[in-house]
Amino acid sequence: MMEPKIIKSEKDYNGALKRIESLMDKNSLNKRESDELELLGTLVSIYEDKKWPILPPNPVDAIRFRMEQMGLSRNDLEIYIGNKSKVSEVLAGKRSLSKQMIYNLHKGLGIPLESLMGVVEESEQASEIKKQFIDWLKYPIKEMIKRNWIEETEVKKDSHEYMNVMKTFAYGLGNDSLAPVMLKSGKAYNKRPDPYALAAWRIRVLSLAKERKLKSKFDSRLLTSTYLNELSRLSSFDQGPLLAKEFLSKIGIHLIIEHHLKKTYLDGASMMLSNGSPIVALTLRFDRLDNFWFVLFHELAHIELHLSGDKSRFFMENFDNISTDEEELQADKWATDSLIPEKTWKLSNLTSRSHDSDIIDFAKKLRINPAIPAGRIRRETRNYTLFSHLVGNKKVKSLFL
Repeated sequence: MMEPKIIKSEKDYNGALKRIESLMDKNSLNKRESDELELLGTLVSIYEDKKWPILPPNPVDAIRFRMEQMGLSRNDLEIYIGNKSKVSEVLAGKRSLSKQMIYNLHKGLGIPLESLMGVVEESEQASEIKKQFIDWLKYPIKEMIKRNWIEETEVKKDSHEYMNVMKTFAYGLGNDSLAPVMLKSGKAYNKRPDPYALAAWRIRVLSLAKERKLKSKFDSRLLTSTYLNELSRLSSFDQGPLLAKEFLSKIGIHLIIEHHLKKTYLDGASMMLSNGSPIVALTLRFDRLDNFWFVLFHELAHIELHLSGDKSRFFMENFDNISTDEEELQADKWATDSLIPEKTWKLSNLTSRSHDSDIIDFAKKLRINPAIPAGRIRRETRNYTLFSHLVGNKKVKSLFL
């Protein structure tokens, strides 16, 4: 056993990484080893953050990135920045952001405070301002109590009390986990999700994954077309979604099912634990087999394509509208092709006018559930009245209850 200590040199750093690797290679850990792994991970993160700090983006770049994510126009920024002239000057770099603008953009669009302030070091002043930007009373504490997410049976509606509850709830996950979260959705999406409810849900998912042991360490090289084909074929079984959870665990991926909170409109998410274990989280907001399999593969796509190099990134999304975001389009294509290869799909000649029997026969040949091709036709045509009896309504939630 390596005695955990503050990492001060490259030698200490390499030794800690070697010990972490040896612990993660074990099939199971006792409590002492588990605590050692968690402590070493924290010490390594502290050393890496100090030696290779990641500088925050330029405030204008951060605003433009959020605009692209959410499909916002310059006109949409006026309620946060001011009139058209002010918006133009800010985006052109001719006007600096006022404290009120920073407050509005952070609260309204969820842009990290550090990005808007251009803060490299967490000064005492920046820390105090940051606290002002979290409205603790907006966290859905009452709902969290009802769901037994937190131990308290009653919490006084006081900002300080709420802050203490949330910090306890997010213990061990880092302060960044408490920041309000924005949801990815299409340009036409007119519902405004609650960023505090989204943050609470994300913390819940991270906590559940942290508590659960996986059967193996994650290896991204296992996400091959052969493996994904095997995963999709599990859909042909009545217990397919449960089998998928077991299947993913064997390659080191958590599958967490957690019902969405009110005003989150959330379907799925993908993120990473600090130890490098990926998480796919689904809400089953739409209790259908076609939705389960597509959202599952979409989030796996993010793990494969976008999360491997950055543990701090995460994706939280709904699928009510088609997104034009490049990463989302990549994930859509990866998921669609992994479930049914493009060439195979074109040869099927399945359309909205196809008979049920044609879809069922096609699914049998691929050894997948008919809900998958039926769901693909519905998504491609944007007609969700088609083949309703083939998409497996109310066939998922009951499995996880």
